[in-house]
Amino acid sequence: MSKIDQGDLKIWLRGQQFGSKQSYFALTNDNGRYVAKDFFGSKKILQEDINKAFHLMAIITPNRNPDGSGSYCRVAQSEIDPEKLGTAFGIPHYYLIEIEFIDSEE
Repeated sequence: MSKIDQGDLKIWLRGQQFGSKQSYFALTNDNGRYVAKDFFGSKKILQEDINKAFHLMAIITPNRNPDGSGSYCRVAQSEIDPEKLGTAFGIPHYYLIEIEFIDSEE
């Protein structure tokens, strides 16, 4: 779950039997245009390898279309490697949220 409010990104995870603490991150550059978009679209169940870190979401500005309109979903649901979104869509600045599960017994 995420929320952008008053220049801050608030993020926390909720599962069926777990939840994380709420974390806050300041967005400083032109933050009124940022939105939080996950990479999972309409999927309700994530099928990622939990033994490796993976990108959960991006905080992005819109991709600008030739007619001047903008699109956020086109970027987040593009299947392009998240680290290449800026180059692929001409987005000058964005944030990636990555998650890593660590075995507490290691």
